[in-house]
Amino acid sequence: MNSIKLSKRLQAIANCVIGKRVVDVGCDHGKVAYYLIANNIAEYVICTDISAPSVAKAEKLLQENKIAKSKYDIRCGDGLETVSSADRLDTTVIAGMGGYETIKILQNADFLTKTLVLQPQRNWVDVKKYVLSVQYSIVYDRIIFESLLSFKSGFSFSGLRYYLRRGSDLTKPKRIDVYLTADSALRILNIEGDRVSV
Repeated sequence: MNSIKLSKRLQAIANCVIGKRVVDVGCDHGKVAYYLIANNIAEYVICTDISAPSVAKAEKLLQENKIAKSKYDIRCGDGLETVSSADRLDTTVIAGMGGYETIKILQNADFLTKTLVLQPQRNWVDVKKYVLSVQYSIVYDRIIFESLLSFKSGFSFSGLRYYLRRGSDLTKPKRIDVYLTADSALRILNIEGDRVSV
C-alpha cells in the first residue's frame, strides 16, 4: 500500500472525518477515500460522483493500492441519490463544489448523516445558513490557505471547511470566521449557536 500526500485542503477534510462509514460525494480521484481507509480512519467508504470517469479513477486508485473491495464501493450518480439509510453511514463529505450545488445535494437527499464535512468553494454564508436551518450545529469552521496567487484581487484560497453535527446536545461555542471577498475586502462572519449574522 502506497502512502498518498494529500493537499492541505484534502488533509483538512480528512482530519474532520470521525465516522467509520463514510460517503464521499464528488469523490473525483478517490484520494480522500484511500487516505481514510489506509489510515484506519474509516472502515468503509462509498465513493460517488456524477462523472463516470471520476469514479473510474477512484476505483483504479483503490485497486492499485490493494484496498479490499469489502472496504469500499464505487457508485456513479448525482449527489446522494446513490446511497440510502441501508448503507448505515455516519459521515457525508461534500467538497470542492459550489455552495448552491452543496445545498441542492443536501436538499435532494432522502436522508442525511449525523455528521457532515463540507467544503464549498463559493457561497459559504448560504451553506452555513442552510445547514443551521435544518438543525445542524457548526462545531468546526476554518479557512484553508492552500496557495497565494498573484491576482489583481489579492489572495486565492480553497474556501471554508465545515464540520457539522446534527443534534441539540452539543456545546455551541462562539466562532469567528475571517475571509476575503473577491475584491480583497476583509469581512467577519460571527456564528453563535444557531444564529448567523454577517
